Amino acid sequence: MGINNINHRYADKMAEMQVLGCLIKDPVLFSDSKYKFNIEDFSDQFHRILFGAIENIAINGAQSISYMDIDQFLKTYPTQYKVFSDNQGPDYITQMLELVDEKNRDYYYKRMKKMSVLNDFDNRGFDVTPIYDDQILDPVKASEMQKNFDKMSVEDVILHFETQLTQVKEKFSMSSDMAQGAAGDGALELIDKLKEVPEMGLPFTSPKLTTIYRGMILGKLCIESSGSGVGKTRRQAELSCRTAVGEYYDTTKCKWVKTDIHEPVLLISIELELSEIQTMWMSCISGVPEHHILDGRYEKGEEERVRKAATLMAGAQLYFVRISDYNMDDIENIIKKYYQMYGVQYFFYDYLASSIKILAEGASKTRISGLREDQILLMFITRLKELCIRLNIFIWTATQLSGEWKSAKEADQQLLRGAKAISDKVDNGAILLPVREADKQVIAAHVAKGFELEPTHVIHIYKVRRGRFNNIRLYIHFDRATCRTTDCFVTNNEGVIVDVNDTNVEYILDQTVDNTKPEIETLVDDTAVEVKPKEIKETKEKLEDISIKDSEDISIKDFQFNVQDY
Repeated sequence: MGINNINHRYADKMAEMQVLGCLIKDPVLFSDSKYKFNIEDFSDQFHRILFGAIENIAINGAQSISYMDIDQFLKTYPTQYKVFSDNQGPDYITQMLELVDEKNRDYYYKRMKKMSVLNDFDNRGFDVTPIYDDQILDPVKASEMQKNFDKMSVEDVILHFETQLTQVKEKFSMSSDMAQGAAGDGALELIDKLKEVPEMGLPFTSPKLTTIYRGMILGKLCIESSGSGVGKTRRQAELSCRTAVGEYYDTTKCKWVKTDIHEPVLLISIELELSEIQTMWMSCISGVPEHHILDGRYEKGEEERVRKAATLMAGAQLYFVRISDYNMDDIENIIKKYYQMYGVQYFFYDYLASSIKILAEGASKTRISGLREDQILLMFITRLKELCIRLNIFIWTATQLSGEWKSAKEADQQLLRGAKAISDKVDNGAILLPVREADKQVIAAHVAKGFELEPTHVIHIYKVRRGRFNNIRLYIHFDRATCRTTDCFVTNNEGVIVDVNDTNVEYILDQTVDNTKPEIETLVDDTAVEVKPKEIKETKEKLEDISIKDSEDISIKDFQFNVQDY
């Protein structure tokens, strides 16, 4: 919604003035992720012009701002400078700085944001009077209304309207997570459908894992946990890029091979920067060790392969999001956004972990304080599974392991850190471990029988919801330098070989998989996430096009220096 279309009916001028004063005194606040400043938060044109000038000066590197800085900046924009002068801008700023109370900055920021969100809902047609009504004449009722409103947070205001939408959705929506039916409903049709289109998703990079899990089936949630530094991020780098990029370099055949698999994919990371995951992707596609790329020193032919890998990545629908301070709503909004806007159905989410923001969200949604980490993580994995079903998408994620994983005899859900109950919600569950002492005897016996490549890791598969294999171990050779997996063999938990055939790409592509995307009724909050890391750039909008009507209703849609855009 543009600034021109917003009627700022509700305002707290003192709160706006205090926020402006704090920004002048400390422009570094613009880079503090705790705050989300927006020009639409300010109710009158003069305050919006001040904000735009302050933000632009701060973005250009100012560590402190004076009224002279603002005056000089606005002089280059005659229309805005006239409004600034008519309001005695220098004197106003001087008095404002004398009154500013930096100790109560957060209080005034939240007051301003509450009024801003009220205006937003009011302009979208929602009735805001149940929580704030400035037309109440009875002083007792007005005082009670103000008292209740003061107790509310921005999240409480939003929750009020979300509750209304939820009630409407429950009343009229044809979509539901609940399914009912009799045992024979559609059974014969299901038999015919599976004969025509077997239950099989896109392949993993491991042909044996593809057989065990039946591929990446839409609507399913997979989890592969591991200890810190074992390789879960590199595994996700491999799976994500090979699902999105339909070509890779075969180092055995010394040629490029096309897979014809190029699906839209999103990788969500809570730790890595884009450049860190890019080198993994390029290494996996090109077969060039990552340290060669990082060192900028290549052997013959390697640089050309890496450059081609980068070109293939640029042409693929392979997306990346980094979000370090997040809650469950943030992750859900990211997934919905990329599903709706970019057609992504394959998601790789770094790993499940609790945070202060998630704990606060859990307490807010359940109205229960002191929720344990395992309860929060169970809520989190439940939300992800519901998304898989509702959107018909595939999600691959992970968790950290408890400290006992190095000495544990059996590697199963008991090793999951934070919440063993996570395994109840997933469709496929496994633990990735490096080869341990107990594995070496099994490996030696099988290598002696003719298995040429010696395993480096073992995938301990403890749950397969829709498959005939379970409680087995897939021994793999995982090359961390190139993020590539090669299958070795499969055993049961006693070390006895289990015959698992390979399911290759050609078999998958012979199947007719229904990738029909269901429609969803949920709107996505586009401001909740960044699509890709953006370079900080100077933004200097043209202000000359602004036409003056009077002091209250001047159009300033072009005067937006929104920190979210940097």
